[in-house]
Amino acid sequence: MYLYLKLKLSVSTPDAIFNEHLYNFRKIQDNQMQAKVTNILLQLNDQSLMGRITHLRLKKIQYNEWLSTSLLHTIPPHIIKKYRNNFLISSIVLLFSLNIKFYNNDSFNNLFPYNISFYDLLLENYYRYSSFFQKHHILFLEQILDDQDYLLSKRDICVKFNLAPHVALKWYNNLINNLNNNTEALRILNQTYGQQFASAPLKFNQFNVDSERIRKEKNHSAKPILINADNRNNPFIGTPAKRTNFNDVTFDLKHYNIISHIGIHMEIQRCEECDDTTSFFSPSRPHRHQQPASYCNVNVFFNNTVVLYTGTTSKGLNSRIIPISK
Repeated sequence: MYLYLKLKLSVSTPDAIFNEHLYNFRKIQDNQMQAKVTNILLQLNDQSLMGRITHLRLKKIQYNEWLSTSLLHTIPPHIIKKYRNNFLISSIVLLFSLNIKFYNNDSFNNLFPYNISFYDLLLENYYRYSSFFQKHHILFLEQILDDQDYLLSKRDICVKFNLAPHVALKWYNNLINNLNNNTEALRILNQTYGQQFASAPLKFNQFNVDSERIRKEKNHSAKPILINADNRNNPFIGTPAKRTNFNDVTFDLKHYNIISHIGIHMEIQRCEECDDTTSFFSPSRPHRHQQPASYCNVNVFFNNTVVLYTGTTSKGLNSRIIPISK
């Protein structure tokens, strides 16, 4: 009864209240949430020193995490987890959970002349390589496209960003995989460029005098693995024959057949004869009283031939294994 008098409640007031809105009571958590939301909104919209410091703190986190857009636009799950004890980040996460969004604020507009960020394409894998991207100031897909909007090769990327030739661009394969298989990445690509790609078009290095010069400069002793598209329904894979003359229109390709894909490797084997055989070659001089081995050559056009792989291949039983992920 004393409590009722102190609270100025009627003696007929029930001992238990199941509807807290009946007497305009509010939960302590609701009051704390309202105070926190009011506080962060005042900071973000403040025009004085406090507001500028708040935005500078957000931009510092954005720079440290090497993100293309402001944290007022979106906060990746990695940031929420990493900065879970940060008052500013936790407050913005609270605003997003309450469907409070920000519009017409120049502080988080994209300040770069590019459209597609690496984070949008690599997603959570982005943070495995973000230190490398930040070190070399790589942030957008457009930075590794050529003048015709083709994806640069690993060699061209190393040249453009002054990287050592031996630097392993481990993110490159993840990028290609996402461009071709990640539906969200393709949606962003199509939306940005107004296209309807079913997969991302990639450009290979043409097999020509320059590609051979570069191969020799890198001291690759093994012949390059080539792919030719004269027959688009059944492309030819092989290595160039000896004494290839780049002044001709066509050349002889030592033909190989694909046996299988073993994990991230492709196994190929010399073709003995097929419907497209134009000549034969013997890889080595046979021993006495031994029948010489004979394998298939296919005459193909230079302009339809690109380099599939340059480097060392491991040998299987009468076959070669190409690490196609490199």
